[in-house]
Amino acid sequence: MIAVGNGTAFSSTTIGNVLFGLLALSAFAFLADKGVLTNRFLGVCFAILLITIVKYFYDVRDRVIDSNLLEEDAGITNNAGITFLMLLPWLFLIRKKWLSLIGFLVCIFYIVYSAKRGSMVSAFIPVCLFILFYVKQLRGKWRKGLFFVSILLTLSVGVITFFQKDEYLQQRLAETMEGNSSQRDRIYRGAWNLWCYADEAQFWHGHGYLGCVSSIRTMAHNDWLEILVDYGVIGVICYGYIFYCLFALAWREKEYEKRMVLLACLSIWLTESIYSMAFLMQSWAILCIPLGYVVGNRIEGARK
Repeated sequence: MIAVGNGTAFSSTTIGNVLFGLLALSAFAFLADKGVLTNRFLGVCFAILLITIVKYFYDVRDRVIDSNLLEEDAGITNNAGITFLMLLPWLFLIRKKWLSLIGFLVCIFYIVYSAKRGSMVSAFIPVCLFILFYVKQLRGKWRKGLFFVSILLTLSVGVITFFQKDEYLQQRLAETMEGNSSQRDRIYRGAWNLWCYADEAQFWHGHGYLGCVSSIRTMAHNDWLEILVDYGVIGVICYGYIFYCLFALAWREKEYEKRMVLLACLSIWLTESIYSMAFLMQSWAILCIPLGYVVGNRIEGARK
């Protein structure tokens, strides 16, 4: 929280991001297992994180504008928008409905404002899950229907109005329709060829840590390709097994809110892993906190 609030990175390397995320996952799983964490505590953490991430968003925006000598109102792609995406699973654990609803709307606004096309796609399933979760908590059919219609109208009108006023966002979406993928097709082809034409040892075990970067001078922007190049077929099997275990955990989870947290985390993690980077990003640590909380509660419940 301190690092984000100061607009600085808590890690400058990908291995540091992975270790920091695993630290958050294991620490909060341990605290949840010991019964230390409560929904109230997570609500306070969420409120603090939301405020600090908003500040971080504008700090990143100012740095990008200053470094590129752009005008103050220039349209840019703000990578800090991914951080708001990682906050969405927290919403299911907040007991105060007004706080979760405000947090939901703030996260959606900044995800769209960031002009990160991948984040918008990744947010679709968690947004749908949250709306269904929130509706289920309301009493009375008319309240549920009224909220459902109201939130759909609010989101639709808000996003459309914002889209019409933001020329840069229109340009980004137009480029997507034209097939502009920020050179990902070239990057994917280079990473695939690097693995495909490797020797037998590299085929199974990969080129080693950051093998993709050292060969094609960039990250693969796809976790599966990144792991395939760095750690080979064995690495991809291990990575896929993680998703299998978490989906199995979500399938067996009986508490509705915790199942929603797992599904939201998994949908974000999986979609980000396909066309971006998930566990290699700094913001992955934020996603690991609610994930660790649910896993820790599961361990506590199994022990009882």
